[in-house]
Amino acid sequence: MTKETTLLHEENAISLRGAWVLDDGYVVSFSLSPRWMTTAVPGPRNYGKSDRTYLYRRRRSFFARMALVPLGNTQEKLFSWSSPSRKNRGLRGWVGYFGYRCLVISLEKDIKVMACATPPELRLLWSDSGQSVALYLGGEPWAFIHEEKNHGYSKGILRATIGNTWDQELFEQTFISK
Repeated sequence: MTKETTLLHEENAISLRGAWVLDDGYVVSFSLSPRWMTTAVPGPRNYGKSDRTYLYRRRRSFFARMALVPLGNTQEKLFSWSSPSRKNRGLRGWVGYFGYRCLVISLEKDIKVMACATPPELRLLWSDSGQSVALYLGGEPWAFIHEEKNHGYSKGILRATIGNTWDQELFEQTFISK
């Protein structure tokens, strides 16, 4: 399992929420700490909601994708059907393993491939409330996480099967129009 590298981390002084750009060696993602982590107010917490989106991925061969754990350091131990164990090495175990890998590979195709010799210039732009954040990649607005939607939008998402594609109108309403 590869270790994620933090390319950028910044906390907002108003909302106390943190934004991260993480690189696992294959996929680069952008995330915002959930709102419930910064409040001491009791109430419902949606632990399943992810304030995260993918920025881009690196190209690798089909065989490399079949051999490695894709999409953000997924721990195979959580997916007993995805990794044939010692007692489940029969045909059924390997078919499940292969099927899981094929599914992940088909989803990976919906993330834009970029070749970067060095990490690109990254810059964050926070909304006035500090609850929304936009990421500029090489000077171009590339991704943002919206405070009301609680999920990210990215130019690196090609189809909505794995995340939300870029929404220019929502970006302008949140970060440009004041």
